Amino acid sequence: MTDAYEREAAPSRVAMNLLTPCEADLSQAGRVVLRETALADGRRSAAGVLEYDAARLEASVETIPLADAQLRSAWGERLARLTFALKRPAARDGWTIRVGRG
Repeated sequence: MTDAYEREAAPSRVAMNLLTPCEADLSQAGRVVLRETALADGRRSAAGVLEYDAARLEASVETIPLADAQLRSAWGERLARLTFALKRPAARDGWTIRVGRG
């Protein structure tokens, strides 16, 4: 995935969020490992890997419990919100996150 932006002045924060039902392991700089996860009705998610430039982007994860029954029926008990934020936002910049199979 590649994204870019251009502003008149450097913003204080620039970030991209991704949602996944997978458990996310951020223990390796520049790499997020997405583990296969049980979903509703006996289904399972796929596993995957996201690779990014750790010198430029900071990755974090937040667990979001799902209270809504309809969402849980599709996604399981929770989602993980992955945030990739530029460490030093400029007026014009961009980034690439490579997606692969786990």
